Amino acid sequence: MLISNDLKFLNKDNINLVYNYECNSGIVVNNTIQKFLKEKDTDSLEKYINEATKKALVNANVIIYNNDYYVDKIWTGKYIKDKYEKQDLNINFIYFHVTNRCNLNCEYCYQKENLTTESDNLKTEDIFKIIDKFDRFKIQKIVFTGGECTLRNDLIDILRYCKNKDIHTEIITNGVNLYNNVYSFDLLESVDKLTISLDSFNDNHNLRKGLNINKLREYLISIPVKYSEKISINTVISDKNLDDYEEILEFCKTYNFKSKACLRMPNNFSDIDCLPDKNYLKNKLEFTTNENIGCSNCSCGLNIISLDQYGNIYLCQSLMKKELVLANIFDNNWEEKLLEKINKINLLHDISYTNENCKKCEVKHICRGGCPAIRYNLFKSFIEVEPEFCEYMKIVSENKLINSVKSSLRRRS
Repeated sequence: MLISNDLKFLNKDNINLVYNYECNSGIVVNNTIQKFLKEKDTDSLEKYINEATKKALVNANVIIYNNDYYVDKIWTGKYIKDKYEKQDLNINFIYFHVTNRCNLNCEYCYQKENLTTESDNLKTEDIFKIIDKFDRFKIQKIVFTGGECTLRNDLIDILRYCKNKDIHTEIITNGVNLYNNVYSFDLLESVDKLTISLDSFNDNHNLRKGLNINKLREYLISIPVKYSEKISINTVISDKNLDDYEEILEFCKTYNFKSKACLRMPNNFSDIDCLPDKNYLKNKLEFTTNENIGCSNCSCGLNIISLDQYGNIYLCQSLMKKELVLANIFDNNWEEKLLEKINKINLLHDISYTNENCKKCEVKHICRGGCPAIRYNLFKSFIEVEPEFCEYMKIVSENKLINSVKSSLRRRS
């Protein structure tokens, strides 16, 4: 019996996770097993574990009995080719930017260059036709966003149209039109999930010019209990609101709202200075993550696309730039164009096997080179990595691993 040399040990909240960073697999162990693994004490380990534990450790690629079997389990560049070279489109999730109008001026908005005061390009019937074009894909979810999608007065009609097709719907909103009573609770009746952006209850830390935080808070408190499970509060973490996030978490627990947090996305190099303290991320902040160990949050181009109000299709909602249009939904051959472009771009999506620093990284399968949109924002390239942001992604990736274990344990209990 051999103990793999490719192990990373993570300990947090009474969870001991042993993660094989070459095979992208992991297992939770007790303190004794972890001690033997760290010390490479195969004799003591073999005497201590039973057959079931031994099998589990082999399946997790932590201990090795057959070297050929182990080598076959190591993820290689072939995985990239197999995963990203698609023979057909498999779209089941759409970010639909139904307007470029907005009623706020957020400091960190990734859509700033696309915002406009002009009338919406798509009429209600046009949106229905676009949704119909995806019928063969059996779309599972459409997220309506903008701009600020609640500026459209036909939003409920659009949501109901999706509901008749059994499509799960979500709205991302800044909440202004909610607390101004432009939409009543009919909106909550029609949508499956309402995500509201809220970074702080402190006016001095408000980076979203035009938002009345107190009014938004009052609106959230007024939401009938029967809708509370539909509400998700999204918080962008920066150096400005480190001490505010815990208050938001407690607020969400009180009113039974879901909550999630993400790092401020750098749109340029100066934005990197606005990232939070690394120790805060390590010790206090618990990020939302996918539930399967080793998954990345990003699936752009795999089963997710983004649409703008002109029918242009993009890889991701954070990559809606003129030079990155993949196809237009109103083109006769839009599916063919989209598949061709996606196959070309997605080979650059995951750089964990091509970038020399990424190859050596212990969280490369989780991070996968970081967010492609951040790389493009900073370098106008998908293949370069910013070393400073890389350190943040390592912390976030470790949190994802631990949180995925927590999710798994909760499901089993």
